[in-house]
Amino acid sequence: MHLPQYRSTAHGISAACGKVGAIVGVYGFGHLSDTQGTQITLGMLSIFMFAGTICTYFVPETKGMTLEDLNDEPIGRAATPDVKAPVDAPVRT
Repeated sequence: MHLPQYRSTAHGISAACGKVGAIVGVYGFGHLSDTQGTQITLGMLSIFMFAGTICTYFVPETKGMTLEDLNDEPIGRAATPDVKAPVDAPVRT
């Protein structure tokens, strides 16, 4: 599993990309509407929305699954049967 600081950084980058995409969409729609016309711009928008729908259809459903189920791997040393933690091991100084 990834460390929390890496997961939170990736989440922040993802959120920032979504905000940049929203800004580009708003200003891009206005610019395209001014230069190409509203009908062509709405046609292009509908093509992109349809492509997004198709891409979303192929993403597997993860509702009710844990991260371990998604990765198909055990977590930690105790979960692996071939690794045994030492019991009362002497401490060397």
